[in-house]
Amino acid sequence: MIKYTSLSCPCCGESTSIMITEDEYSELQNGELIQNVLKRIPPEIRERYISGFCPKCWDNIFSANTEK
Repeated sequence: MIKYTSLSCPCCGESTSIMITEDEYSELQNGELIQNVLKRIPPEIRERYISGFCPKCWDNIFSANTEK
């Protein structure tokens, strides 16, 4: 197993780590999409590895854009 750490959230600076297999890590490094490799990981956690934003900051940013 490999400790896979996200980038720090650009808003709050928080990062997170998950444990993935060596095969999963290899697939990600070879360009496979995270949603195809890490289906067992919730979408909001996978998003951290795509955009860097933590779920709380993501909600704050996008809920602010939808309020009237």
